[in-house]
Amino acid sequence: MTVCRLGRNKMKISLTDSEMRIFFGGYSKIDYSDPKTRIALNMLLHEALPDNSFIDNKGKTMIEIKSVFEGGCEILLTRLNAAGRQHKKIYVFEFLECEDMLLGVSNLYSNRRTRHLHSSLYKMPKSFRLVITANDLSDVSERLNDYECTVYESDIAAAYTDEYGKLLIYGNAVERLGKIFFKDS
Repeated sequence: MTVCRLGRNKMKISLTDSEMRIFFGGYSKIDYSDPKTRIALNMLLHEALPDNSFIDNKGKTMIEIKSVFEGGCEILLTRLNAAGRQHKKIYVFEFLECEDMLLGVSNLYSNRRTRHLHSSLYKMPKSFRLVITANDLSDVSERLNDYECTVYESDIAAAYTDEYGKLLIYGNAVERLGKIFFKDS
């Protein structure tokens, strides 16, 4: 089991195939409505986070479980505010041309407000998709206006991208690519 903090309000727990079978009996047996799954998940969280500092009673925690190609699964924990809503939204930018994507990422990297946004890059069959989590679209879209891309503002587009795309960079795509292609002065 590997526990990785992805930010102040996000954490990832990675399980191998055998660990997943120990806790849940296999990926196909995970059912959110089944009390056995909830008990197994609570046991897993207690083992992974013994001090229970990440999950508190002040708000809700969204739990996402997804299978991993190599076997096993990833459990993403996202703390939500007390009202149960996230302030940040997920935006998916689809670039048909690699050059547009690289120029757009360089432009995002050149601005301190957009440089450190949570961003992941995926390769789709005929395009690249940049998934960005941000409070609003204004700073990002202003920087990507000059490049040919389609914008999707939905969790469904992000889930589709995650399921059918090949993940190239997770979490800090703008920062990692920007360091390569953009010269700081």
